[in-house]
Amino acid sequence: MQVDAYTRFVLTIIALCLVLGLARDQAAPAQARGDVVRVDVVRVGGLNIFDGKIPVK
Repeated sequence: MQVDAYTRFVLTIIALCLVLGLARDQAAPAQARGDVVRVDVVRVGGLNIFDGKIPVK
């Protein structure tokens, strides 16, 4: 049974994706740097937010 060029190409791409996936799993995880940033939401959709409650329609 002969394998045509297209099948070899597709199998090569699949193999490369699997190798890249394994390499990504071996990489060091990202770490956050700096202090915690406080975020205050004051408007949602143009409506002012009071008491930390978001109005639901």
